[in-house]
Amino acid sequence: MSKKLFKEIVPICIILLLSVFLRFVSLDNIPAGLYVDEASLGYNAYSLLNTGKDEYGQPFPIFLRSFGDFKPALYAYFTTIPIALFGLNIFSIRFLSALSGTFLVLITYLILKRSKIRHNSSLAILSALVLSLSPWAIFQSRVAVEANFALIIFATSMFFFILSIKRIIFFIPATATLAFSAYAYHAERVLSFVFLILIIIVFKKNFIKNKKIIFIGIIIFFLISLPQLLLLTTPGSLQRFNTQGFTQKQTFEKYGGTFKKILVFGRSLYILNKFSSQYISSYSPRSLFFEAENQSFRSMPDMSVFYFWMIIPFFLGIKYVYYNRTDSVIKLIFLCIAFGSLPAALTGDPFYTLRMLPTLWGISILISFGLFNLLQIFHLKLIKYSLGIFLGLISCLMLYMSYFIIFKSERSSSFGYPYLEVANLSEKLKDQSFVLDTEIYDAPYILMATYKKTEPYQLQKQTNPQVLRNYYTNVDFNKYRKIDNIDIRNIRWDIDQCANEIIVTDDATLSKDQAKDHAFTLSYEFKDLLGKTILYGYSTNPQLKCAP
Repeated sequence: MSKKLFKEIVPICIILLLSVFLRFVSLDNIPAGLYVDEASLGYNAYSLLNTGKDEYGQPFPIFLRSFGDFKPALYAYFTTIPIALFGLNIFSIRFLSALSGTFLVLITYLILKRSKIRHNSSLAILSALVLSLSPWAIFQSRVAVEANFALIIFATSMFFFILSIKRIIFFIPATATLAFSAYAYHAERVLSFVFLILIIIVFKKNFIKNKKIIFIGIIIFFLISLPQLLLLTTPGSLQRFNTQGFTQKQTFEKYGGTFKKILVFGRSLYILNKFSSQYISSYSPRSLFFEAENQSFRSMPDMSVFYFWMIIPFFLGIKYVYYNRTDSVIKLIFLCIAFGSLPAALTGDPFYTLRMLPTLWGISILISFGLFNLLQIFHLKLIKYSLGIFLGLISCLMLYMSYFIIFKSERSSSFGYPYLEVANLSEKLKDQSFVLDTEIYDAPYILMATYKKTEPYQLQKQTNPQVLRNYYTNVDFNKYRKIDNIDIRNIRWDIDQCANEIIVTDDATLSKDQAKDHAFTLSYEFKDLLGKTILYGYSTNPQLKCAP
């Protein structure tokens, strides 16, 4: 092994080990508990593994009906492997996402190695390091989200596209993996078609002499996409767009404001204004470097998607990309940054990271370019390495405090930790009937089914046959379920006060005065890791309230 090769292999191996550590350490405990979307993916994988059907009894679905949101099913199919190896638990549900985040670091290194810019080896290593430490990349890799899995498939496709510039045969696996990414997350359903067109246009000079391979690649892309295309106009396939988008007529009528006064083009101008503002917000330095996302289950406390100090290399990186804009890898990174946020711009949520991961991936590489230029200012290696180590240590300290210390406790209720306590209690008191109130949470049934490892047939047999007959066309969601000894539904006051059961709810639904009026006794409190009571377990006393 040459000395030069050794200097490359050792650093990237260390970075990969660091990535594995940051993404897998305490994966089953941080975040504490499961978010409902994680539980849905995990339980449906468990159901597919054991029955070949999802929780509703649909054989091998393309979209998971889930809570009526119709998630792309690819994450669940691949998660059958860790569940088969490790059982149904938090670690196995998050395993695929953590593995995807680790491989993304490697694929980033391999892509940058193909660049023709100066110091490409050093830039490849630095890009891998920046990505391995980036808050957004660590956060998304430690929760079971389809978007993170879709990103590694998308990035692999970009790697094949780079290879195809010299060896056109790689255009075929490039289009195949790009098409598969659409089966992992809704954003890639848009981006896969957009990037196929963009790459053919941008690199047409490289592809023009190989029209046959290009044609075959496009045909393969559409053949793989065909099952989704056949469902494209169904209500299930369009559900996320209809509920999250802003192009619908009813959305304009509700939120159009002054645009409704414009008779002819009012709605079009409203859509254009909304799209442009959402698109611009995806690149806001405030959102990228200084402010955390506003939803607790999508962000770390007081931490943005990048460290605050990265704003300087971010702007230096823009300059670097401009001066090297003719390089093929740079072109591809620019496409990711500029167009990867389109799905986020088409929805109503401002700066929704899950829908713009390709952009964040590209920005991570951009920051590494700027950081390399920043370090090059210092000619003395001692100063250069000291600054690099200092920034690395500062980043690790911020990450440790925000995520591994504060986040674990502060956000435990957002990840369903109190429901884990409810599930554990119901296992101890198997002969006791429970009522879990659905007024306080959208879909607690999936948390109970996952935590209790409920046999899939128990949920499947509760499915209305009409739902299966109209799986992709009927989007109505029934959140009521029976999981072993837990009846998951709204409280029925007249009936429940006369039954011997434990009612689990919160203090907003059932106050102390109401409990007293119905002769309920507070028996259990379910707390988050901060010690705050989130749920209360009330024992009924039918002998007092409903005496014969």
